[in-house]
Amino acid sequence: MLAGTSLAPTDIVAIAPPDLVELTVEKIAINAVMAGCLPEYLPWVIAALQAVCTDEFNMHGVLATTMPVGPVIVCSGPGSRAIGMNSGVNVLGQGNRANMTIGRAVQLTIRNVGGGRPGEIDRAAHGMPGKLSFCFAEDEIGSPWTSLAIARGVSPETDAVTVFAGEGPRCVTDQLARTPEHLVASLAATLLTVEHPKLPLAYDAMLVVGPEHARVFGDAGWSRERVLEELHARLQLKHTAYCSFMQEVVLDCSPKSLAVGPVALLAPNPSRNSSLMWVHDENNDDDHQYSTICARPNKRTKSVAAPNSCATKFAQRPHCWSA
Repeated sequence: MLAGTSLAPTDIVAIAPPDLVELTVEKIAINAVMAGCLPEYLPWVIAALQAVCTDEFNMHGVLATTMPVGPVIVCSGPGSRAIGMNSGVNVLGQGNRANMTIGRAVQLTIRNVGGGRPGEIDRAAHGMPGKLSFCFAEDEIGSPWTSLAIARGVSPETDAVTVFAGEGPRCVTDQLARTPEHLVASLAATLLTVEHPKLPLAYDAMLVVGPEHARVFGDAGWSRERVLEELHARLQLKHTAYCSFMQEVVLDCSPKSLAVGPVALLAPNPSRNSSLMWVHDENNDDDHQYSTICARPNKRTKSVAAPNSCATKFAQRPHCWSA
């Protein structure tokens, strides 16, 4: 396993919460073996751990909350294709060794070395399957846009990992939208209810756009920035209208306007007609347009680049690291 990195086994690459234990390459490699990783996956595991073990991401908070959240790991760059990561059909599901074991190695390291065990520091009330592993690659070849990592400031030649404190995916179906205006309105309407209709201010979301929905935007010449701009414009809630709609559940409507938290837009995954955060559909008929949303409270996102396990930290959010 250690052949997968040029780092020495005793090199300390991060401090693992919640017990603030020094993470050596050797300790990470041991957990990567238990997870089923191949040596070439190790730089990605190291980069992801460097990303989550930061104050900005706040892995301790992700563990301690009762919310069902965990690190969602998005891999970008030519290296993700070189190790055979899945960015297509069933992208968020089973069946791909790299996707499954990289995410699992991160979780095992935090649990076994950092002390983040369920029922102790990990206080999730229900948890979610993604706390076993939640890792996938972007389809950068088929996307009309650049990758999320590039949008965050990482060079195209750099392999990068973006981590997002997210819940399990939520599928959104839109079988009618054929124009970018209709589609973006549909996605915005769903984002308003990511966690609960009365909590539009409390959550951020990440969107994974499937190829059919991406084609709608691409054919119309909409860039990533245009899509985000149009989404945010539709997520502004007027004070009076929102209070009227939510008068049964909203206790305090003092702001003059309300806006949903930031949205991160990912390159499309070759899954069928999908947009909003994790998207996949295995069918080829044009009837099905699916989108999936993954929400996160308290604005925790991080990105990292992944060439040979040396992470380069970026100050912006989401945070990007190199592997």
